[in-house]
Amino acid sequence: MKFQRFQKRQHTFESLELDVSYDRLTTKFELKENGTLVYSVFLGLLPFRRSKLVINDKPATLTIFWMIFWSSKLQNSDGSVVPELLPQRRRKSIGVLAYVVLITTIKISIGLMA
Repeated sequence: MKFQRFQKRQHTFESLELDVSYDRLTTKFELKENGTLVYSVFLGLLPFRRSKLVINDKPATLTIFWMIFWSSKLQNSDGSVVPELLPQRRRKSIGVLAYVVLITTIKISIGLMA
């Protein structure tokens, strides 16, 4: 599997087109509403972000957690929810976590057998 620096996804949220992008090298996360930048942040060393946004003239909450596994959710005040903004990023982080757990388990079991 080749390295993919930018991960992008488009969502329809209350008849709007939301474009989400994440740069893996700089940790820059961007959210655009119909091509207009709504939110941009460098995630850096802060693993948990909760931000209040205005999308379609309504307040919304963007929640990002990326320390152990990736999770990003957008929730509107009306109750509309996009449960995962970047599902490919979440799948990749869960795969890496499973790999680390498997390798650690094998190393510990080999150490206990010796």
